[in-house]
Amino acid sequence: ITRVIYFASSVWLGVILISLSLLLCFEIVNLISKISFSHSLTNIKSWIVILVLIIWICSYAISNWHKIVIKNVDIQIPKLQENFKIAYISDVHIDTINTIDYLQQIVDKVNVTDADIVIINWDLIDSTSFAWHEFKVLNNLNKDVYFTFGNHERYRNKDFIRNLLKDTKVQILENQKITFRWTDIIWLQDINWTDTQDNKNILDDLLKSMNINRDVANILVLHEPIWAEVSARSGIDLQVAWHTHDWQVFPFNLLVRLAFKYVYWLYDVDGMKMYVSCWVGTWWPPMRLGSTDEIVVFNLYK
Repeated sequence: ITRVIYFASSVWLGVILISLSLLLCFEIVNLISKISFSHSLTNIKSWIVILVLIIWICSYAISNWHKIVIKNVDIQIPKLQENFKIAYISDVHIDTINTIDYLQQIVDKVNVTDADIVIINWDLIDSTSFAWHEFKVLNNLNKDVYFTFGNHERYRNKDFIRNLLKDTKVQILENQKITFRWTDIIWLQDINWTDTQDNKNILDDLLKSMNINRDVANILVLHEPIWAEVSARSGIDLQVAWHTHDWQVFPFNLLVRLAFKYVYWLYDVDGMKMYVSCWVGTWWPPMRLGSTDEIVVFNLYK
């Protein structure tokens, strides 16, 4: 019963957002065309048109929910010693709506890729209503798996999340560095929110503590797409992030661009590559409009 109520209320939130956007578009058209839209709203035919559009757009957005695509992204890193591939996922937000069954779908999709390693840049778990054994589904991944915490793990209690994952094959890394194929992969803690001066200083200090070797290729895994300029100056060759969601229901992704400089896709920042994905789950309304659930496969080559 709780799941049904939560799903219905989340859908209703999406309906309100889409309806608000659609009515705003009508008002803009009214201003531009100088047609008295207020009078036309008294006409039942006008309301029928608006209602049909809302139902059609919302139905499409719901039908686009959980349609996962695998996106291949080629990135050249001159300092690589060996070409390899990374399967990259994040912001799954497993909860009452995005269930363990959906996580299994993601695992199945990752397993058909030819990636050499799996990186999960989290916001994986967004609820406390799970039993410890449910996340053993991650053991079905046929590759080594590493992850770091996102802001939603912090909201839910990191110790609780660690307990959920203790019997899985995923290796939890936080402010640590691993070497894979002569490449250093650096995992930093979640730095909440956006490009504030405090966050710039935090990122600078964290990167300095990693003792970055500039003679090898360096990949930074950080949940938020912030201060890429600091990473580039510190010797990072590729920074990967999510968090912005390219926000999942258009046109609200336009509002995200007011808060984040880097929102979606591949950027070149002072010679460093930065990729921000539009994530593989949904948050609140189970809808996708103008975006897709994506698993990214980075094809890294010399």
